[in-house]
Amino acid sequence: RAFQDKQRKNKKQVYSPRLVMTTGNHDYARINRAINNDAVLDGVISISDLQYEEFGWEVSPFLDVVIINGVAFSHYFPTGVAGRPASTANAQLSKQHQSCIAGHQQGLQIATGRRADGKLLTSIISGSFYLHDEEYLGPQQNNHWRGCLMLHNVEDGQFDLNLLPMVYLEKKYGNS
Repeated sequence: RAFQDKQRKNKKQVYSPRLVMTTGNHDYARINRAINNDAVLDGVISISDLQYEEFGWEVSPFLDVVIINGVAFSHYFPTGVAGRPASTANAQLSKQHQSCIAGHQQGLQIATGRRADGKLLTSIISGSFYLHDEEYLGPQQNNHWRGCLMLHNVEDGQFDLNLLPMVYLEKKYGNS
């Protein structure tokens, strides 16, 4: 907000990106678990207490698909009749037949293909943007890629991908 205030003061165009969030299975599960463990919380807490919308986020419910300039985003993309998440980026791409990005799984997987017109399709599964180790994962599974993705020049399902690993972000901005 300080940056935006400075832009206003200097009569510059204010940076105001579109903020879109796809909620995941844990977002609702943890709040529901707290309510189920203590009935006094029923009607007292909910996901709306996180105030995503008040901070300018468009919130997409769990497993809804948001398509932005030809790229599909969802927490995960179900495959088959059981509705299980695609286990690999390649499987996700073959089921969706379009560029798509999902979280849900730790690590980073990228698969590419081509449309009939020759344009590139990209499928990404990347669900780790945190520093801590997860207790339910062993030492080998906790050694996965962590970071965020920046998509530039998104148009007609194609984009320029910029990977920002946590290691890089920690060096550049510090770990506080």
